[in-house]
Amino acid sequence: MIPQGPRRKGVEWEREVARAFRRAMPRAGVARRPPRADVTAPRFWIETKCAKRTAPRVALRQAIGEAPIGVWPIAVCRADRVGATVTMRLEDFLQLVGEWAAARESCDR
Repeated sequence: MIPQGPRRKGVEWEREVARAFRRAMPRAGVARRPPRADVTAPRFWIETKCAKRTAPRVALRQAIGEAPIGVWPIAVCRADRVGATVTMRLEDFLQLVGEWAAARESCDR
């Protein structure tokens, strides 16, 4: 059965976010609708929200509460007629940036 109304909008947004992560991480296993998370990717536990108005902090709190240890919980939200945003804890973001910078440095050598 095809979901109707807001639920359908949410399901389509989950698919769009999963496709975006697959494009960004082509060799990684990205899954939509695994147990509990809306989308998972290596090192990410992704809670998605798409509505007239979204509450990114509430979505992040949900992701934090469900994410297993060792992954970064994030909320990917899109309000109507507004671009998508990613919300994550500052300490997680700084760890991500640190890992990215180290990988970048090793590639530049």
